[in-house]
Amino acid sequence: MNELARRWFGQGRSRTSQENRHEDAASSSSLSGMHADEAKLPSRGQTQAQDDNPRDQEDRIARPTDLPVKFAVTTDRLSKSYGKTWALSQVTINIPRGVVFGILGPNGSGKSTFLRILAGLVGPSAGSVRILGQVPSRGSTDARRMLGVLPDGHALLDRITIWEHLCLIGPLYGLTRQETIERAEHLCHYLNLWATRHTYARDASFGMAKKCALAMALMNKPKILLLDEPFEGVDPDSSRAILDLLKSLPESGTSVILASHLLSSMDGLVSHFAILSSGRLVTTGLTKELSEQGQTLEDVYFASVPIPERRNLSWLRP
Repeated sequence: MNELARRWFGQGRSRTSQENRHEDAASSSSLSGMHADEAKLPSRGQTQAQDDNPRDQEDRIARPTDLPVKFAVTTDRLSKSYGKTWALSQVTINIPRGVVFGILGPNGSGKSTFLRILAGLVGPSAGSVRILGQVPSRGSTDARRMLGVLPDGHALLDRITIWEHLCLIGPLYGLTRQETIERAEHLCHYLNLWATRHTYARDASFGMAKKCALAMALMNKPKILLLDEPFEGVDPDSSRAILDLLKSLPESGTSVILASHLLSSMDGLVSHFAILSSGRLVTTGLTKELSEQGQTLEDVYFASVPIPERRNLSWLRP
């Protein structure tokens, strides 16, 4: 297990090979029902009519509380609209606990919206979502202590330092002063932030700010870690350290759910994956099964996502 993960997350028991085989079988079974709904994008009028009728609403939304809490995340026909645009439509998915789950898709496919809903930063327009059996809520203290979130844009405060960000977030998670300082030190050293920890956020490079936001997401030893493009703008040494850490977290039961465009990194990191396109879930699977079939995530991605026709830019070439 990774050294940082061993210090904080290594309190749990490592899984036996028999348990891993059992989980692979269960995961494959749960993923088999996670294909995209064939229905068309719901119109605003249709959604409003459904929401106005409690009986329709009850029939339309499954009861995730009836499912075992072996799933970190369950969604049923999850949809989100911004005006007339549907960022997500009819996404039904079960994400097992204790795995690294990758969300893939082109720009505008709904990856960030999906993670924002899981984090409780925005609510769905239709459908349902449960995190470890609970409805995510922005104001919930329990949810905040259960989740670690690296959002798109990372939203640091300009006039406080990297170190101050970490010292402020610890008490919000219920950590003591000693726990906060110890964990902040560990994370700053691990993510190569120690020498620049007193840099104001407004003066930090994009990569430094990204690593600070990731450190904040890890401070509470979360049960579920939600990451939006964790490798974007990060130097190679830190990227490798982050990759090693994320690989080790499921050994202690932490579920990692991340969105990224870096297919090469995702291929060696995630055990389960889903591909979104235009707000719809188009395919899901296990990377172990892809490997057994001689395929990669990149193969499945380009076979699943429509590739737009590109004009020949002859004027840029000799």
